[in-house]
This record gives sequence, C-alpha cells and structure tokens, in this order.
Amino acid sequence: MSGQFRHEPPIVITNCTARKRSREQVISSAEIKHAASVRDLAGQWVRLTRGRPTVAAAGELYGGRSFRDAAVAAESCQGDLYVISAGFGLVSNTALLPNYALTIADGEGSIAAMLAHFDASAADWWAALCAELGSPGAVARLLRRRQDALVLLALPSTYLQMVGPELGDLTAQELRRLRVFTSLAGARQLELRIADCVLPYDDRLNDVEGHAGTRTDFAQRALRHFVEVLHGQELSLAEGRSAVLHALSRHQPPATKARVRATDDEICSAIRSFGESGSHGVSRLLRRLRDERNIACEQGRFRDLWRQVQQECGPEEVP
Repeated sequence: MSGQFRHEPPIVITNCTARKRSREQVISSAEIKHAASVRDLAGQWVRLTRGRPTVAAAGELYGGRSFRDAAVAAESCQGDLYVISAGFGLVSNTALLPNYALTIADGEGSIAAMLAHFDASAADWWAALCAELGSPGAVARLLRRRQDALVLLALPSTYLQMVGPELGDLTAQELRRLRVFTSLAGARQLELRIADCVLPYDDRLNDVEGHAGTRTDFAQRALRHFVEVLHGQELSLAEGRSAVLHALSRHQPPATKARVRATDDEICSAIRSFGESGSHGVSRLLRRLRDERNIACEQGRFRDLWRQVQQECGPEEVP
C-alpha cells in the first residue's frame, strides 16, 4: 500500500569510497605486516585505528559521484544516511572518522590478497570486523532497531558480498521494508528471497537524462532516480518494481561494440603504456584497457598479467 512508511524517515545505506576529501594522516592497511587469521587481521586493524585523530564526519569524508548521489537521495526523501565502510563497519553520516585506506577491492589499502591467503571471503572480513568492533550483524540490528523504516540499500556487488549473509538472516517481515539497488551481477549473487527486493534497474538508466554514469556508481544513480523521479519511497515493493519497469520501458540500453582479442604480450604492453595510472588500482586499469583500447580481457587474466608486469619492472617502476 502506498505511503506505508511515511511515519518514520527512510534509512539510506550506501558504501564507502576510496576517494576521500582529506589527504592528511592516512591510516593504511599496508601498516599491517603479518596476520594469523582473518579475525587477527581485523583485530590488528581495529587496534591500529583506535585513538587516531578524526578528520571529518563520514558524510564529509567520502567523495565521488556514487556517494554524492546517495547523499542527495537521502536528503530528497528526508532519510537518514548510513555508510557500509570496509574499515569501520556500519556508520552514520555524522560519525567522525580518521582518514584511512582499506578496501576489499583492488586499489590503495586493498586487503584482497590477505583475504585470498586465508581463503576468506568479503563476508568473512565483514563478520570479523564487526565482531572486533563489538557490532556483529550491524545492518540487521539497524533494521530491527528501526522497525517501521523503509530501508534503501544501494551497493555494488563487492559490498553485497560483504553483507549478503547478514541480509539472509532477515525475516520475511523485515524484507518487506528492504529495497535493494545494485547491478545485475550483484542481484545474481543474492538469495532468491533477497533478490526479490532488488529494483529492476538495468543499463537503460544510462539513457535517462541526468542519470547516465559509470558502472561503479550505477547503484546510487538508480537509488537517486527511484527517490527523486519516481518517489519510490512512497510505494510498496510491487508498486516500486512496476514504476521502474514503466520508466525504463521508454528508453534503450546504450549500444555496445565488440571488443577485440589480444595476446598476453599485447596486454602487457598496454599495461606498461598506462604509466602512473596503476596507482588508481587494477580495476581502473582494466576499465581503461576495455574502454580506451577496446580490448577484451577477463578480470582474473588481467590481474595475473598486471602482476607479471609488476614483477618485471620492479615496484618503483610499476605502472
């Protein structure tokens, strides 16, 4: 029924970003040299950050379009904004944070290699981190504390991997209040009953004026469209899904062009030619390879070739 959540402000949950507005006093996961387990890794990280000076509230610290769109959507629906931080758990936008570099994806401060060493998943890291912070099941606990609030969850697939098991613990009644914004890849990795809460946005969103963007900010662009254009916070899940499908039915997905195949040597040459861009992370280099060179390459293969170039050049010369 429309208007069923009007009596309590919505909760908007988005992910943290590597782009920070402060460049001072950065705490990096690179400061952790040895860990015996994922729980030990989380414990060392929490101890490392404890007592460090804060630089800004979460709402002011994170930059980039994805975070900005989530913040605008929260303001538009008069909701409360929360952030799923790979380094600090679930925090409100007013929580004071130190500047830090820790991510489960590629890039500065990545712990992906350490997790792979322990054969651990992003969800394992989230569970260990929240346990060390004294807030296990942080997302589920927030939903249960705010029993009448609509929850708008905008996350890329990597962050859904982190909190997916937690969402799986929600009851059917709690899931009625959940709306999920993510990519098709993100939706496919969710349990069926949680996937039913995903709004059916797809690449046609890029054809909607004012809502085109990149894959990294897709979830937040969809959230903003849902709130600002469709006023979806006033709709039931079924009504919201219908509204999205109707809005997208008038648009076409962007045309895609077939990428060419390349040998390992050709891809390694392209990686070297990118120069200092490597400081932005393997994922961004792969995106440049695909978009600028129109070369097809699977993510795992590209990472292996990037590491090969890294070993050949030496750390000081790695692109």
